Amino acid sequence: MQKRKNRDINKRLETICETIKNIPNIGLNYIEYISAFIYAISQDAEKYENLINENAPTKYILNELEAELEKIRKKENSQKLFTNIQLLGAIDQEYYDTIKKIIIELHDIIKNEDKATLSKGFENLLNQSAEKDELKLRDGEYYTPRTLIDIMVNLLDLKDNMSIYNPETGIGDFIVEAAKKAKIYAFGEETNIRNYNICMTNLWLHNVYNKRIQEDIGENFRFADVALGNPPFVRGDRKDIESNRALQDLYYKYNIPKTACNYTKFLVKMIESINVDGKMAIILPHGFLFKKTNAEYYVRKQIVEKNYIEAIIGLPEKLFYKTKIPVVILIINKSKKGKKFLFIDASREYTKKRRNNIMEEEALDKIIKTYYNKEEIQNYSHLASLEEIEKNDYDLNIKKYVSFRYQREGVDQEALQENIFRLEKEREKIQKEIEKIVKIHGC
Repeated sequence: MQKRKNRDINKRLETICETIKNIPNIGLNYIEYISAFIYAISQDAEKYENLINENAPTKYILNELEAELEKIRKKENSQKLFTNIQLLGAIDQEYYDTIKKIIIELHDIIKNEDKATLSKGFENLLNQSAEKDELKLRDGEYYTPRTLIDIMVNLLDLKDNMSIYNPETGIGDFIVEAAKKAKIYAFGEETNIRNYNICMTNLWLHNVYNKRIQEDIGENFRFADVALGNPPFVRGDRKDIESNRALQDLYYKYNIPKTACNYTKFLVKMIESINVDGKMAIILPHGFLFKKTNAEYYVRKQIVEKNYIEAIIGLPEKLFYKTKIPVVILIINKSKKGKKFLFIDASREYTKKRRNNIMEEEALDKIIKTYYNKEEIQNYSHLASLEEIEKNDYDLNIKKYVSFRYQREGVDQEALQENIFRLEKEREKIQKEIEKIVKIHGC
């Protein structure tokens, strides 16, 4: 019954999106508008029901929505939330007619469905938008598949009352999944106003109230119990990051030049943002593991020597919607027990599906079990010593530690020899028969 209800809500929301997407001044910003409508209408569904029943003019309803969004900004302690959305000012009557139909439909969903069902419908919208490449992300940013987020959250073993830091919070998926596992306090930054709008609605729908998502990159580091992130993969200058004095000092400490890849900068920022016994999980391109540039090499050397690396998990290619790049999950544990470094090669653990590969539940469970049990499995995982890593000059390329060899099943040598002898006798018999035929027919 619930599955059918979820499918119905998904279909209705997808239809609403297709309608609003065709409005010229909205277009691919439609998820932001849907976010604003859902957040605002949900605050006082009864008020909008009265306005709809009274056949109030669309402009009046939109004025009420604008006032509601201002209240939400104050409640969320945000100056920018939904400020880039323009609900009024259009001269086309068709715009107002279409918007009113959308409001009526959304109100009906909000009035008749519980928040949990609505939040799942919103999750589906985000996933559909990512699959269609309609989420507006910065260059080098990729929507993180929910399976990867889920496995990263599971690898951190969250407990109630933990604090979680998520830089480049994006649309809030990391925090949402973490909140499903434990009662958390979340904080992070998101300077992209489009992502910020979606994120705040996403967190509200999932009842994540203990949070502080900043609209800029703060000067002061917060210290969290855990950190989660999927940073941009590109090289280059981010003005909102490079103008930050605290980050400049941090990069100097790690010997990271201004032109270093953003993912290296985010890695050290996350390391510095967790407590002395904190843990973190970050998605990185494979290049970080073996690149010989000063920044990557020096960071690798430091985190190895400090015994911070608990696991490096290689994943299949084509897991993301916009890139074929295979990635790794790096697990940092500042209070790691023992001196071993776990390498897992899960790059062959995937199923092909349409344009992308996916990791099935069995493959994800295998990673989690191997990680927690610290198992060595032929062709899959290896516990490396510090001496091994030093011998490789801090090259962390997984292939250096987990070599794939085709396994041979145990063979009964005695039975094998008997079979060879039998087949040789049969060959000799057949050969004699062929010679007789040749002799008779003179071929």
